[in-house]
Amino acid sequence: MQSFTPTAWLFMITVSFMIAVVSLWLLSLWSRQKIRPAGIPAEETAVFLFDDTELIDVTPVAQRLLDNGPDCIDDWNRFLAIFLPRFPNLQKVLGQAGGVDSSILAAGDSADHTRLEVRRWRGLTRISLLPERQGNQEETLDQVSLAALENELCVLRQTAEQAPFPAWKVDDSGQIVWANRAYLTLLERLYPTDDSTRAWPPRLLFPPANLMSEAVDNRARRYAIKAPQLKEGRLWFECYSKRVKGGILQFATEADSIVRAETSLRNFIQTLSLTFAHLPTGLAIFDRKRQLTLFNPALTDLLSLPIDFLSSRPTLNAFLNLLREKRMIPEPKDYKSWCLQMEDLEAKAENGTYEEIWNLPGGQTYRIVGRPHPDGAVAFLFEDISAEMSLTRRFRSQLEIGQAVVDSFNEAVAVFSTAGVLIYSNTAYAELWGVDPESVFGEMTFSDAVGHWKALCDPSPVWDAAQQFLGRYSDRVAMGKTVRMKDGRCLACRLAPLPGGASLIGFSDAVAAQPTDLQGQKEGALPVKS
Repeated sequence: MQSFTPTAWLFMITVSFMIAVVSLWLLSLWSRQKIRPAGIPAEETAVFLFDDTELIDVTPVAQRLLDNGPDCIDDWNRFLAIFLPRFPNLQKVLGQAGGVDSSILAAGDSADHTRLEVRRWRGLTRISLLPERQGNQEETLDQVSLAALENELCVLRQTAEQAPFPAWKVDDSGQIVWANRAYLTLLERLYPTDDSTRAWPPRLLFPPANLMSEAVDNRARRYAIKAPQLKEGRLWFECYSKRVKGGILQFATEADSIVRAETSLRNFIQTLSLTFAHLPTGLAIFDRKRQLTLFNPALTDLLSLPIDFLSSRPTLNAFLNLLREKRMIPEPKDYKSWCLQMEDLEAKAENGTYEEIWNLPGGQTYRIVGRPHPDGAVAFLFEDISAEMSLTRRFRSQLEIGQAVVDSFNEAVAVFSTAGVLIYSNTAYAELWGVDPESVFGEMTFSDAVGHWKALCDPSPVWDAAQQFLGRYSDRVAMGKTVRMKDGRCLACRLAPLPGGASLIGFSDAVAAQPTDLQGQKEGALPVKS
């Protein structure tokens, strides 16, 4: 068998590839020729070839038509924008099922004899513009282009005239060359008795020098126009300027409601500031970006922060860092744990659960409360509770001393409130009756206590007398009786009224006790008899 050299193989592959390319090109020409209408050269016809909504081929004259369509949209919608005004049934025909092979559409205007031919072939849509007479394609093309331009001009004119805001154009000398109906209406509203407002060119309501110099950045500028006939005395507008060919195009939108809202907000903030200025509690409000937006004088007094620092709108992190530098935050063991603590502070303040007591190195005690505000803001309240905490500690110390004194007594003592609930007892009481004071405070009533005493003692009329004594709120006198416990011990039982309707009962060894009947100072009426 004869073998081929590498050069021969390369030659054969190259020839095969060229044959395939030429075949595909000829097939493409044949396909295009099949879908062209006979008798009209493609170069002189406005023909569009779409695959669904994608433009895959177009003749030069058809491309000229597309170039006259609106910008910023694709070829399919640009085609519809040009031809739909003249052929209202076009979209209905294009939306039909693919079984329709060919359709001829007449223009909606009876005086317009232009037609569109829509043909479908193998999933493609071929749309041809047919002239009124054979060989008059250029005239038809001009008519279609003119109709499209007239339609666009009509839409633009209607839009400008019906716009609810003033719009106008000035030339480079600052003179108005065009104005819409809203601008002229505003001019008549401001100068109703001035006949010169109806002359052309109309009066320029806004300062031309500023608008022309600011037309580069296209940003809104706010201006006030004097209006003596109005209650407010002036009208506010936000003006936009855009340099275009032949001058500057300008627009104005009413801003009275915005100005009123800003004024109300500013007055409200001033009122709040005056209110907060007299509060002894420090207030700091941070916006959603965690920048300080509002604070009161008490904040500077409590935290010793400079006014210029707070006025610079520091972030929450900068605010807390300065507090740490001034030792106005409880000092953690390390900086990392402090950062984690501050992150937790912010997170809890957002959901309204942050509340802590800061014991500062200087001896002050602050209560810090974090609360969420609208639009993602958070507010922190700083309150100096040093005096309150000092009083609380002193009161707690006195209670502890009083408890220690009572616990040192040999007499078992219990105190019942006006409602008849056990509120106080000493160690001797717990050891005598086997009652844990921590577990029964606020729960054991005098009925429960009397029942407990009866269960551990021999029957005696003393318990009924104690029941009557503890159940009264007035007309009580101190009394004393002797009872015997079931283990044989004799107890001296002492009942005494206390201020506010409270009652005291004491139990001690009967041998060391006073005489059996101890009559105290009368509180109201007759003593309770056993």
